[in-house]
Amino acid sequence: MKNCSFSVGVAIAIITLATATARADQVMVIAGGGFAEPMKGLAPAFEAKTGHKIAARYGTAPQLVTMSAEPFDVIITPEGVIGVDATRGRFVAGAPPAVAKVDIGVAVLKGATSPDIRTSAALRQALINARGVSSIPASATGAKLDKIYQKLGIAEPMKANLRAQTAVPGITEAVARGDAEIAIFTLNVLATDPRVEVVGPIPDEVQDAVVYFGSISTATKAPEAAQAWLNFLKTPEAAAIIKAKGMTPG
Repeated sequence: MKNCSFSVGVAIAIITLATATARADQVMVIAGGGFAEPMKGLAPAFEAKTGHKIAARYGTAPQLVTMSAEPFDVIITPEGVIGVDATRGRFVAGAPPAVAKVDIGVAVLKGATSPDIRTSAALRQALINARGVSSIPASATGAKLDKIYQKLGIAEPMKANLRAQTAVPGITEAVARGDAEIAIFTLNVLATDPRVEVVGPIPDEVQDAVVYFGSISTATKAPEAAQAWLNFLKTPEAAAIIKAKGMTPG
């Protein structure tokens, strides 16, 4: 009788494991490059909790517009991708939830003299006087910076002083190798490179935080797993990971 009970127990365990395995899906996430660091902590935490697997690809906002035409399950993106004509019909209906936000700031080479950026006038002077300013113009943050340069009255001078990058790692790399004196981008990105030192956020009067939103593909083959991922991003566990990576949870 004991052997029979043991056999039944083993059978139930095997069936349960097989069912859980069958329910495990891979979730393809496409995300803004500025969200890559939080993903390093979020993905394994989600996988451990649910059994689902996360695969991720990163790009700037314009690149995400193109990437969203290819198969994916969830997008984590700054403004300028969801709700635009070029991506119409690719995301589920409804207002996308905010996942995280982060301020724009300035960084310089570690050990270098930090410029004064405490006021708009000081920031304006720092950007004009810098021997090159590294950033990614073709990005959601770059679009915000264009408006900030206009507000500061330095749109034209910045065209000559900008050291345009195409991917997140290049922003601080340009400062580290001496191609630019200042990097200006989201604070969480600037803080990832130990070769540079974050001066701080730009002044409140010109600050325009970058907000990341999440949405599910209308063509996802794993809708339950995709929704589970978005739900996880709103949990206290995920919030702690996002905060530790220099962003404010949504």
